Amino acid sequence: MAHARLDWLEEISYKLQESLEFPAVRIPAYSGDIRLLSDEDIEQLADECRKLWGIGYGPITDMLQTLENAGVVTAKCHLGYLKMDGVSRWSGVDDRPYVLIAEDKASPIRNRFDAAHELGHLVLHRNVNIDQAKSDYHLLEAQAHRFASAFLMPSESFPLEIKWPTLDGFLALKNRWKVSIAAMIKRCQDLEIVDSNSATRLWKGRSARGWVKKEPLDDTFEFERPKILSRSLRMLVENSILSKSSLQGILGIPREKLEELCGVEKGYFFNDSNAQVVDIRLRVNAPRTSKVHSTKSTVLDFPKK
Repeated sequence: MAHARLDWLEEISYKLQESLEFPAVRIPAYSGDIRLLSDEDIEQLADECRKLWGIGYGPITDMLQTLENAGVVTAKCHLGYLKMDGVSRWSGVDDRPYVLIAEDKASPIRNRFDAAHELGHLVLHRNVNIDQAKSDYHLLEAQAHRFASAFLMPSESFPLEIKWPTLDGFLALKNRWKVSIAAMIKRCQDLEIVDSNSATRLWKGRSARGWVKKEPLDDTFEFERPKILSRSLRMLVENSILSKSSLQGILGIPREKLEELCGVEKGYFFNDSNAQVVDIRLRVNAPRTSKVHSTKSTVLDFPKK
């Protein structure tokens, strides 16, 4: 189901890109053997992303916005499968990365880490084929997890704010870094800020406080929302380039799922006040393998954030 939703996401993106210039893709990609990929390599690649995007070493304010600014098309969707946190891939059609985050787990902090985790897959595992992805599944997951941790909590800055690695100390940092206490404990282990005995005490203390399923402050964070598709859709409708009904008809995606993937409110496609728009003709020899695409209309500049 997740990959079917990802197919739909790509279809929507292809259609919108016929009239809009999306942000350029700026995602570094590891091309070596993943079995030879060291933790130091992963840390360096996470650092390379921050340098490439000019975002410094502070906390990431909005993880999904960061991905979209780097050219990643993102969306959120209910998948009906609690063990699935997200899915990502590079498209062979527009050479653009796509990320779909599951909304089944209602935790803004978890969603942020999931998005960083999928970024890790895009950076580290672009050249991994399906068979290798299955055989080395646990290795790939561990690598993406390490990348997410390194990206969200850089070794250059995060350790400097840890006066003392205690649960209360981590709790004090949670609002600023927008990561879970569990993620901070693991990061301190990775960076050898705490030894194995200290880490064990921290994990046991976290469990004793009842923080395993839900941590303090979890309810104070707002969910991050993808913006590129909703902004693109509204821009085309407002400029009479495309109508809501024509987009839904061309793509053939169920209305509820189309609204969910585009990040617009429920019922958005019911109200179509721009049904009369420029003529949309079908291509005779569409170069893509997707369903149906119109001829290119005037390309609109996509505003940068």
